[in-house]
Parts: sequence; C-alpha cells; structure tokens
Amino acid sequence: MYKAKHIHICSGVTLHYIKTDKFKTDKITMLFSAGLDKVYTSYRTLLINVLMTGCRKLPDIKAINDRLYELYGADFASLNTKRGDIQQTGATIKFLNGAFTPDKKSMLSAALETVTDVLFDPLVKDGAFDEKIVSIEKKNLIDSIRADINNKTVYARKKCISLMCENEVYGISSEGEEAVVETIDEKKLYDFYKEFVSKTSLDIYYVGAQSEDEVVNAVRSTFEKIEIAPISYKKYPAVYDVDDVKRITEEMPVTQGKLSLGFRTGTVRNDKDYAALSIFNVIYGLAPTSKLFTVVREKMSLCYYCRSQLIETKGILLVSSGIECENKEKAEAGILQQLEEIKNGNVSDDEIVTAKKFYVNMLKSSFDSAGAMVAWTAAESYDGTDREQDDFIRDIMNVTKEDVVRVANKIKLDTVYYLKGNTHTDEV
Repeated sequence: MYKAKHIHICSGVTLHYIKTDKFKTDKITMLFSAGLDKVYTSYRTLLINVLMTGCRKLPDIKAINDRLYELYGADFASLNTKRGDIQQTGATIKFLNGAFTPDKKSMLSAALETVTDVLFDPLVKDGAFDEKIVSIEKKNLIDSIRADINNKTVYARKKCISLMCENEVYGISSEGEEAVVETIDEKKLYDFYKEFVSKTSLDIYYVGAQSEDEVVNAVRSTFEKIEIAPISYKKYPAVYDVDDVKRITEEMPVTQGKLSLGFRTGTVRNDKDYAALSIFNVIYGLAPTSKLFTVVREKMSLCYYCRSQLIETKGILLVSSGIECENKEKAEAGILQQLEEIKNGNVSDDEIVTAKKFYVNMLKSSFDSAGAMVAWTAAESYDGTDREQDDFIRDIMNVTKEDVVRVANKIKLDTVYYLKGNTHTDEV
C-alpha cells in the first residue's frame, strides 16, 4: 500500500506527497476547501467553471488544449465535490512521467504551472471576468442543476438527503442553487474570487514516482509569491437522534417509483466502529450477496434494484430502490425487515467471511487508481486521522458478528422519500 507525507508549504498550503511507481503517469490535484454555504457554494461552483475556460497565459480552451498536447496529451479537469460539511473545488492534471517521455524530461514543473496559471492567474479585464464567458457558464451551470431531475435515481437520492438534512449544513448542494446563480455577474464573481483565493486553504495532492525533494521544491517555488491567509471552516457533529420519521411523497410522470430510505447510523468514518459498519453495509445492501439484493430484490421480487450506501462523514446510511408503485408498502417493509434480521443476529458466519472478502477486494482494487489514493488521503485529512490502508484492512478483518449486530442496533430510520408515478410514460 502507500502512505501520504503531509508537508507544510506556506500559510494555507499543504502538500500531500504520495510516492508510487504503479503508474506511467503522475497526478497533481489542487483542492480549495471551504464550508458549505447556501450562497457561496453557488459562487464557488460557477467560479471553477469560469476559471477552466482560460487564463492570462492560456486565454481560451484551444490554448489550454495546446498546452496539454505539449505535455503528451495530459488530462486536465475541474473538481467540485462535497465532503462532510465542506465544499472542495479545484482542478486535477494527469501527465506522463518523465521516465516515459522520449527525452526523459520531467514535466512536473510544466504541469504544476498549468494548474496554477488557471487557478491563480485568471483572464480579467477592468476588474471583472469576461461577461460573455460568465454568461455562458451561468447557463451551463443552471442547465446542469435542472438536469438532475432527468435522472430519477440520482434525483431521488439527492432529494432524500436534502430532506433528511434540511436543518444541517450537509443538506446544501455542492452544485449550487439556480436562484443564486442567476444573481451573479462578472464583477461580483471576480470580487468573490479575490477574497476566495486569498482566504481559502489549499491542499495539493501529488501521486507519482518523482522524488519528494523534487516535488516539494517545485511546489515551493510555485507558491513563493502566492499569499493565502485561510479562514478556518467549521465541521458540525453528525446527527444521531431521531425524533419522528419524516415521510415525503412526490408525484411525477414516471412508471418506476423511486423509494429512498435515510437512516442515522450513530457511526462516522473516524469512529472505532466504522470497520464494523462497513461490513454491516456489505451484508445489508452493498454487495450482490447482500440481504437487500438476494431477499428483497430476488426472492421477494419487490424491486428492480435495491442497494445501500454509507455517507461516512455524516453517519448516514441511504437505501435506494426502484419499484412498481403498487409495491411501495411491501418494499419498504421488506427493506426494514432485513435490517431487523441483522439487528436480531440473523447473520451467518459465511455472510461475515464473504462480506470481508468482498470489501477488502473492493478496497485493494480501488487503491490501484491515483484518484482513489487522493480520495483516501483527502478523507483522512478531513477526519484528522492518518491511517494506512493496511491498518484499516486489519480492522476490517477483525470485525466479528457481534460487532456487526452492535452497530446495526444503533441505526435509526430518519426519512422516507417516495417518488411516485402518476401516469404512464417511458421515462424512468
């Protein structure tokens, strides 16, 4: 496996160095982290989209693509995600390691320069971004926000989470809100940008075979003239108590109903019970051998699909299913009954062994990707922990049936969201 080294570069900037010779490419990811906010989340999302259209040295998409071509076809993309109570926006570049270029020349500095040019040296005129570009990206972002409803599976999942967490920061979408995006213009966005880049912490992730000294020196020389005085963001405790189960039904012209159940688990990623919760999730609804799949979907034939997932930073378990509308009550009862089965200890030794094998194999295969290495390191950073993957795998292998039953008994139903069909249509 691997272990990241965390190196202070300057005020507000931390380098996470991950040494590996698994890949022919290197990867640099830069992420700004700021607290989720009903207004400024929209600004940050629009901002990264505008920045990615060009900068002073690379004034348009063609110029950016020409630079990437010079880097032997490097991949360059924006990032916008939600991790717990923070929004992370930025950019990532994947480029050929110097050992595999014709002249054996390192492209680290050129790749690093590309990302920092785009993020820190934008195209600005008269104290504002380009009006036409901002207008185009506003429309694109609003179209993207509206498009969520076209994928009913994703829509139902997001709607359940937003309703479940309507009084929590986590309930804020990382994409932004259409009404806020509409109010932003090129001057407001640039004024926001100046404040944002000077007061938002920046994490730089490097994955590749370059030496630590080479990477540190390149990053330090890049940021020696960039000043960041970050404002700390706040993380809120996960909610564990449930007073009353929220039940919301929404009707749309769909043939396949979408039933989503949100649970409070009482366990977050950096808790000692997280390994046990992970194995519970495999047994309950993550794997093809899970109870939701083999019983509710296959044996009872109540769902087209039925699976569970953990939102580990907030202690949430979400079950998503697609159903015939007349099966709604039976499907909900079946989903809840399988949870009760685990709570009552109806878990075999074979299920425990199979779940461990499935989860460990899934972990190990995911660690074969540079993106997964960055995601693990970012999650560890958010949690304030610094575990190696092997340490967590050992925790997984030590999980007992009693552990699984114990964590299952902490789980409480919080929200039931049902997207009900009201007419016949081909849309699902």
